[in-house]
Amino acid sequence: LGWSNATQGWPDGPTNRYFTGSLAQIAVFSNVLSAIKVSTLYSQTSTTNYNNVVQSYSPKSNWNLQDNPTTSLYTGSIGTSSPMFPDYSNNPGTNLGNGQGSFTVDPNGPLNDTATVLNGSSYISTTDGPPIAFYSSPGPQTFSIAAWFKTTTDGSIVGFTNSQSNTGQSNWDRHIWIDNTGHVVFGVYPNQIYELKSPSTYSDNAWHFVVVTVQPVSLTQATVLLYVDGTLVAGNTNDETLPLANGDPAQVYGGWWHLGWSNATQYWPDGPTNGYFTGSLAQIAVFNSVLSATNVSSLESETTSGGYASAVTGSVAASNSYWPLDQITGSNIPCSYIGVTILSSGGNCVYPVETGSCPSFATNAGLFLDEPIPLSLGSLIFTTYSLNSAPTTCSNLHLSVEWELQITNGSFSASLYHDIGYVIL
Repeated sequence: LGWSNATQGWPDGPTNRYFTGSLAQIAVFSNVLSAIKVSTLYSQTSTTNYNNVVQSYSPKSNWNLQDNPTTSLYTGSIGTSSPMFPDYSNNPGTNLGNGQGSFTVDPNGPLNDTATVLNGSSYISTTDGPPIAFYSSPGPQTFSIAAWFKTTTDGSIVGFTNSQSNTGQSNWDRHIWIDNTGHVVFGVYPNQIYELKSPSTYSDNAWHFVVVTVQPVSLTQATVLLYVDGTLVAGNTNDETLPLANGDPAQVYGGWWHLGWSNATQYWPDGPTNGYFTGSLAQIAVFNSVLSATNVSSLESETTSGGYASAVTGSVAASNSYWPLDQITGSNIPCSYIGVTILSSGGNCVYPVETGSCPSFATNAGLFLDEPIPLSLGSLIFTTYSLNSAPTTCSNLHLSVEWELQITNGSFSASLYHDIGYVIL
């Protein structure tokens, strides 16, 4: 924008390839605008109206150019406005969680880790929806949902609707919530409202583990079970008679998962007053299988986040989606963790010191290399890489890292300064 190579070879090209003056409201469309559409755009008299019209024409790119640019380097936090919560299920169709609103950290998670605190108006929606299988083609009929929660009030832990946002949905079920008196409730919609409700209450500001399982067994029957803290509290291991629609115990529609919000406030008899969750959530997983009582007990007995992650990615049951919700550190969402390896021309790893090739991941994930390296090793190959995948909020950010090399008495040391690197927007 503001430059092209039209000076080269074009008969009416400008003398200067750069633009001198003001630019605004540049858009690119993958379709042809009709004369009427062009006239409609030209007739707009406000930025808001213009943008609304542009968006209605489905632009591929749209730059308002009404930013306040500066020449100073960007030094603020990265990715905090819309934190992303990765899916660690190892499922080929991984489903990233996109945070909506403000989130903070609960340092005392359920598995000796951290958790995410939702404030009663924030929630997480998944990025994948129709037509990806299991998430939406249609939503699952045989499935299990597991989650850790801590709260003192009512609100939704997880839900499924045919709208990616928290508005505009016409179908919703497969949700777990805390009702106004602290009971855990699970709801599906096999042609009519169906709920399972715990006899005890759990809004006591302590960590609790909830699991629901749904399994159709015939055209008219399904087994729906609700576990809390490893114990079956509602449902019957004998098949419950439900008014199934062609054997489907849940409503048939494509949609998205929501963490910390559901539409259970609408029409469900024991629905919460607030559809949003207020409190801490962690370790939410969705399975395309039915967890047995033994599976549930095994998951509930895990005491570390690493052990739980291993359990829900295969050692106990293979999750189809798995959001640990422990990625936030303080108020900053890291975009990457940089690792360093150095390989000598002789084929041995100089840093970390190993015989043979360097490991795929450095044994020391620190950002500084201060060990002296003999110059007699000849040419060296420095490799920097990301230790963890960056969330999509960082996909358009580029980090130019500053190196410092010091040669002293036949050796050198190197430092990689990530904290003063340049972030280019």
